[in-house]
This record gives sequence, structure tokens and C-alpha cells, in this order.
Amino acid sequence: MKYNIHKTINVFALLLSVQYLLNLVWMYFFRSYLSELLIENQNPYIEYVAYIPNAFTIIFNIVYMVIVYSELKKHDIKSILIILITLFFGFIGIALFFILLIYNLYVNKYQSTTQK
Repeated sequence: MKYNIHKTINVFALLLSVQYLLNLVWMYFFRSYLSELLIENQNPYIEYVAYIPNAFTIIFNIVYMVIVYSELKKHDIKSILIILITLFFGFIGIALFFILLIYNLYVNKYQSTTQK
């Protein structure tokens, strides 16, 4: 069975795009409209509202970690380090996941066929 790496790349590209668009829209909205309203009203929740992009990032990193874990489990690759890196640094963890996946799918396969 041939693994379709393009599908996995598309899933991560779509999720990363959605995450960065949400953060971009929120930062624009917060800086232009919401911050003025909260400052004018002397609202104490302005500090909490500023952390919403961080909450988006944490939620998406957890989603990335679950997807990376399921893909690693599907290919019987054990790497807890990549899962932890994906949890804390989403993009770097995804990049390391693809490097490990490509290595296991293509380089190890090529090395095992040439040694026989």
C-alpha cells in the first residue's frame, strides 16, 4: 500500500493557514476596534482578551499533536520527542515529523532494498 503524503501535507497546510488567519484577523480586530472600546470603558478584561491568540495557538498545537501521533502510530514510528515538540512549537514539530516520515518511507526503504 502506497502512502499518500500529499494528503497529509494538505491537511497540515490547511490547518496552519486557518490558525494564522484566525490570529491575523483577531490581532487586526483587537488592535483596531476592541482595544479602543475596552480602554474607553476602563474594562478590566482587556488583559484577558489579549491572550486569545495564544489560546488559538495552544488549541491548534494540541490538534497538530494528535494528528502527528496518529500518523506516527500508523507507520509504527515511536518518537515521543517529536510529539512534545509539536505540542510546544507546532510548526517545528510538523517539519520534524515530515523529515522523519520521509526518512522512514523512502530512505530506509531504499537502503533495505540495496542491501539485499
